[in-house]
Order: sequence, then C-alpha cells, then structure tokens
Amino acid sequence: MKPVQIIGLLFSLLAFGYYASFSDGLTTDSSPTGGFGVMLVFLLQIISACLLIPSSFWLWRKKTREFTGFNTPFWLTLLGVNSLLSLLYTGYLLMLLGTLAWFLIQIK
Repeated sequence: MKPVQIIGLLFSLLAFGYYASFSDGLTTDSSPTGGFGVMLVFLLQIISACLLIPSSFWLWRKKTREFTGFNTPFWLTLLGVNSLLSLLYTGYLLMLLGTLAWFLIQIK
C-alpha cells in the first residue's frame, strides 16, 4: 500500500509540474504540442486517480492503517495529502458525470 500511495502522489506532482511548464504557451502557440501536453496531464491524473482513490479510501480505517504500517507522522501526512487529492478527483469525476447526464438530457 505504501508504494501505491507514493507513486500516486508522484504522478499527481508530475502532472502538475508538466502542466506548469507548458501552460504559458497555450495561448500563444498554435502547434499541437499544447494539445499533447494537455492529454499527457489528463492521462497522468487518471493514473493517479486510479491509484489514489481506492487506496486512500481503504486506508481511512484505523485497523487497515495499523496493518499496513501507516502509523508514523510521515505516512499519516502522506495519507492526508493523498486523501485530499482523492476527494478532489472524486468531486471532479462526479462533476463530469453530472455534466454528461445534463448533456444527454438536453439532447433528447
């Protein structure tokens, strides 16, 4: 469980760092590099969400944290950060599903 939490956080940080590196050129550059960058960031966030959401929800139980060794301040802090990211990813997913449902209702 510890490697999953670390890798999920690294994917989130990598997505944020990559987005920060190319986001200034999105308004002035007409090359396909911006579109590729957005797709790469989106892919990294999907991978991070697939890793973090189930593992963070699973680790909210105290018995599971004790079993996997999430008792030290470092691991609890990492779990807190990843839980926040999981909640953000879940909220974003619910927003996308709501938008899709609204769009499908409007088409009919």
